Amino acid sequence: MPAPAWFRPFKTAVYALLAANLALYALFGSANELVDSIAWIVLLAAAVLYSALLLLVPVWAWRGEWLDAWDALLWLAAFFAIELNVLGRQSGYAANS
Repeated sequence: MPAPAWFRPFKTAVYALLAANLALYALFGSANELVDSIAWIVLLAAAVLYSALLLLVPVWAWRGEWLDAWDALLWLAAFFAIELNVLGRQSGYAANS
């Protein structure tokens, strides 16, 4: 199911406001507030976070850090499931509930 027509402009506006918020923290906030704001933007930017985690899973597994690899893989699966649910892309879910 495609997203409603208003979703793309809304998403663009939210990211623009977050960028403005980041600029305000850079100009007037403390270093901790700036890092916190950057971290939230990175978390919301699904491709950056997901790609970084996806690249780290085989690296950690190769290095024998199985718990870290398992944890990252589990978080990726959770993020994927949440994204499907939030964006309404899970087919048949509403019809079956």
